[in-house]
Amino acid sequence: MTTTNKSDEDSFAHQIENYLEQLSRFPPFLTKEVKEDLEDFLRLVKNKRPPRFMLVGRRGAGKSTLINAIFGHRVAKIGPVRAQTGESLWFPYHLNGNKIEILDTRGIQEGSKPVEKDEAVTTIESILNSVREKCPDATLFLCKAKELDAAIQGDLDIFENLLKSIEKIHSRDLHILGVITQCDELDPPKKPIDDRKKKVNIDEGVKVLKRHLESREYLRNKLLDVIPIVAYAEYYEDGTINEEGDHRWQIDYLVHILLEELPKEAKLYFARLAKVPEFQKKMATSVIRLASALSGIAGFAMMLFSMPCVGFIRSCMICSIIFVSGRELSWKTFSDFVLAIGFTAGFNVGIEGFSTLLATSLPGMGNYIAGGTAALGTEALGRAAIAYFIDKSPIEVVKQQLVQAQR
Repeated sequence: MTTTNKSDEDSFAHQIENYLEQLSRFPPFLTKEVKEDLEDFLRLVKNKRPPRFMLVGRRGAGKSTLINAIFGHRVAKIGPVRAQTGESLWFPYHLNGNKIEILDTRGIQEGSKPVEKDEAVTTIESILNSVREKCPDATLFLCKAKELDAAIQGDLDIFENLLKSIEKIHSRDLHILGVITQCDELDPPKKPIDDRKKKVNIDEGVKVLKRHLESREYLRNKLLDVIPIVAYAEYYEDGTINEEGDHRWQIDYLVHILLEELPKEAKLYFARLAKVPEFQKKMATSVIRLASALSGIAGFAMMLFSMPCVGFIRSCMICSIIFVSGRELSWKTFSDFVLAIGFTAGFNVGIEGFSTLLATSLPGMGNYIAGGTAALGTEALGRAAIAYFIDKSPIEVVKQQLVQAQR
C-alpha cells in the first residue's frame, strides 16, 4: 500500500496477486471464473505501457499547447516565435506517477530551422528517425482555425507520405484525427466560444478541414473525426492550471476519442493521467465486481472465520480504486478514506457479523446468507470509494450513500 519501494503500477499488480492468493484457499468449483477474470486483469497491468501519440502540424499550430491542455498541467515548452521542438523524438512526460510518450514533431513546411539541433534535413526524415523506433497509437493532424485553406495541400502531401512510410515500417494502419486549434480566435473577435456567429464559423471550419482530408482516398479511409478545440489555459509557476484562466474547450471529447483508439495495455495509463472518469469508473466497477465475488466466496466457504479475509479483500479493492482514480497509492490516501468513513464502515462490519451469527442458526441457508451479505457489503464500500476518489463527492455525501446502501 505504500509507494516507497514500488511504483503505483507495481503496487496495483501486487494487489491483484493478493486476490489470486486468497482464491487459492477456496475450492476450485467456487473460484474458477473469478480466477480467470483476475488473471486477465493481471496480464493487462503487467503488460502496461505508456500511450504514444504523434502530433503533426505547422509551427504555431499549437502542438505543445495541446499537450498541456490534455494533461491539465504545463508539461511541454511552448515556442512563440521560432520552432522550439527540435529533432522529432519520443518525449516521456511524467505527472503524478504516470507517463505518456509524445512524438512532438518539427513543424511541417517550417520556414526556419528549430532552436534545438536536428541532424535530419526534412521534417519527414526527422519524424521517421523516431517512428522507426516506436509506432504511435494515434496520429493528430493539427491545423489553426485561421489557416485551414492556407497552402494546406502541401501539408497534406507531407502528412500522407509520412503515414504511408509508417505503414511500411510497422505494417500498421494508423487512424487519424483532424484537430482544429485556436477556434477562439475566429470571428467575431473577443466573443465567447458559444457565441452563435462564432459557432457558425467553427462549424464551417470543420467542414473545410474534413473536405480537405476526405478529398484524398488514403486519408479518407483513416479519418476518425475532425474536432475543433481551444487548448489555451493559464498555469501557475508550479505547472498547475489556473482555473480562472482555463479556457479549454472540447478537450474532454478529444481525450475520449484518443482513449478509444488505444490498445488495452495503454488505456489505463492514459485514463489515470488525463483523468477520464468514464473509463476510470469502468475499471473500478470491474474491481468491485471481482472483490464482491471474492467476498461472497469467502463468506460462503468460511462463515464465522471469513471477516479477516473479507477485510483484506476490501482493503485491496480500495487500493485498486485509488490507483485507477489517478491518486497516489499510499498508506495516507488509504487511511484518510477509511478514517473518514470509520463509523459507517464499522456499522457495515457489525451488520455482517450479526448476519453471519444468524446464518449459523439456519441449517442449509447459513452459507448463502453469509456469502451474500459479505458480497453486498463489499460492493457498497466499493461504490463509496468510486464516489470519493473518482466522482470527488464530499465525504459526508459518501457516508450517507454507504448507510443507504446498507439498509
